Amino acid sequence: MKKASKVLTIINYSSSGFMWLLGTLFLVFNILGKWAAWHLAGYAFILSIFIPLISSFVASIFTLFTKPINEKDLFNNILLIFMNVNVIIFSLLVSQKWFW
Repeated sequence: MKKASKVLTIINYSSSGFMWLLGTLFLVFNILGKWAAWHLAGYAFILSIFIPLISSFVASIFTLFTKPINEKDLFNNILLIFMNVNVIIFSLLVSQKWFW
């Protein structure tokens, strides 16, 4: 169970990083006015929202129920939940609007 918790935490880090990259591209393409790329990054971002959220919750639950509890991984997984929600809210409220 401890190894599964560590693997799920690594999957959580990588899926969250991928979503943050798409969110950053979504904002940058909007600022630059590259509308075709903005649409592609936006659709990819919207379609990938649930993957990091689900992996964050699953990793947090697995980390919580491992004995002994790894507080560092639990804290990082819960922190990633809040950071992912903030990236999603920012992207949907700011990056979704047309700047030009």
